[in-house]
Amino acid sequence: KHFVLHLMPLDIAPHLTPLMQLPSKTWLFVSATLSTGDSFNHAKKTLGFEAGLEARYPSPFDFKSQTAGFVPAGLPEPGHPQHTQALIALMLPLIRSHTGRSMLLFTSNRALEMAARCMSGEHDLVYVVQGALPKVRLIEKFRELPRCILLATHSFWEGVDLKGADLKLLMIDKLPFTSPDDPVFQARLNQVDSGGGNSFRELSLPEAAITLKQGFGRLIRQETDQGLFVLGDIRMTTRSYGKTLKKS
Repeated sequence: KHFVLHLMPLDIAPHLTPLMQLPSKTWLFVSATLSTGDSFNHAKKTLGFEAGLEARYPSPFDFKSQTAGFVPAGLPEPGHPQHTQALIALMLPLIRSHTGRSMLLFTSNRALEMAARCMSGEHDLVYVVQGALPKVRLIEKFRELPRCILLATHSFWEGVDLKGADLKLLMIDKLPFTSPDDPVFQARLNQVDSGGGNSFRELSLPEAAITLKQGFGRLIRQETDQGLFVLGDIRMTTRSYGKTLKKS
């Protein structure tokens, strides 16, 4: 008997550019994840940032010595019905091999629920699942329980600081490409393609790179942290775009 309309621009650059050109204003964009590879082009184009100073500064963290990265060979490709089960089976020995805490991040609620079912039979492991408690309480419990495992999805990919939680193992189940079922994102893809661009290279890939960096950022929060990062997506090594993501 009623409906609600939601209106949003597909491109915010035309709205922001005139504001950034006002002589009385100074704009400063700062983030650990603004660049893709060595370039700010995606962020600049998205924001309508046409001219100005830009700089990249090295991280205070020595990732090559503080982290190990693992992309398991032999896993089913994402989208295969057995992908999550195979990945959890592979993760269990890694989880049991250290005395710290583990965080398993998933790109969909369905994969999260499947992983929770897989974990339910592992009675020697202590784990908490997103949705079982409010977010703040879930993080508190994760910090309180020794060797705890946190299973979560996108709302834990950024803005969650686990400094001092002794996080030793971080897993991301798949490369975080935005679902084409998202109507706004699909419209943005169509807009790029209709303008003669390549929507995968210009939109899907850089946004996945930024999201992947945000997820990876949960592992190393201070100079003394060390840990293992597992990416359960063989496309990182079998597809040409894996090099672009690795560089980012």
